[in-house]
Formats: sequence, C-alpha cells, structure tokens
Amino acid sequence: MAERHSAEYEALMAAARRYAADPSIGLAFIHFNIPHTPYFYSPNGGRSRRSGYSAALYDDALELVDRSVGDILATLNGAGLDSKTAIILSSDHPARFPTRIDGGRDPHVPFIVHLPGQAKGVVSTQEFSTIRTADLALAIADGEVKSPSDVEHSLVLPSAARQAQMKGLCGADVSIPLRAFKTLGSS
Repeated sequence: MAERHSAEYEALMAAARRYAADPSIGLAFIHFNIPHTPYFYSPNGGRSRRSGYSAALYDDALELVDRSVGDILATLNGAGLDSKTAIILSSDHPARFPTRIDGGRDPHVPFIVHLPGQAKGVVSTQEFSTIRTADLALAIADGEVKSPSDVEHSLVLPSAARQAQMKGLCGADVSIPLRAFKTLGSS
C-alpha cells in the first residue's frame, strides 16, 4: 500500500512540476495524497521503513509537504512565472496531533493565499468558509481579486439567508469556521 501511495505522490509531483513550468496553464488544481497514510517518507533517506500511525511519522509526512511546496515554488521561479502566479494552499482537515503543539484541539484548517506580485504577508482573523475557494480562484483568474483585502472580501461568510439557502441545497451546514487565513509574500 505504501508503494502505491508513493507512486501516486510521484505522479502528482511530476504533474505539478509540468504545470508550474508551463505558462499556458491558466489554472491547476492539485490535491496531494500527503500527509495522509500510509506514510512512506523519511527525511533521512526518502523512504520510510516504519509503518503505522504516529506523531513522528506524521511529522515526517508534513516535512514532505513542505519540501513539495518548495519544489513547486522553485519550478515556478525557474520558469519566471512566480511573479505572475496566484497560489492557494489549504488542507482537507485540521492538524492530526494538535495537542502536541498547544495542549488542546484546534478545529481550524490552514488557508494560505499568495497573489501575483504580492511581497508582504497579511494575517486575517475574519471567519470564512472554504466552500468559497472555487469562487476565489475564479475571481483571481478574472482579475477581480488583486489584494489581500479583496481575498478577505471574496471569502467572508455569506448572509444568514444565503447560508440557510445553501444548507437547504446541500443538506449540511456549509460554514467551516476558520479562525484566520494568511496571505504570504516572498519574505
């Protein structure tokens, strides 16, 4: 199982590198299979011989996520596309082992947005719903979102009436409480 997971990751990374180097790609969505189990990465040799589910193995997998994002950013930079590219980085769930960090559970999901030409990071504490990420990506592509404040306005939770309408359509509460999102610059 870990071999298949590793092969899927390698195929995803190869595609991500191709997309990052191709100026004709208008929008790429890449959903990595890391840091999900089965864990296969070891920082000491690339492949882990350990198996199971532990905080240490999860930490190794998070290191691979960090290295992978760095690899994609280096590819964008090498292609001269880094100043023209918007990046949205998020997760499908909160941290698996938050108690090791702050002693409690944190239901928040990371959400990082980098806009083309943005040099300075901004942190927002505005609550929003990640269900609006697709709208944000399209607004960026259409040139409607050009600044961190535009990002925040694009993601804020809809009105109570709109929330009720959306809940009726999908049968679930669509507000995913996120404490903050961060827009990153080059520093």
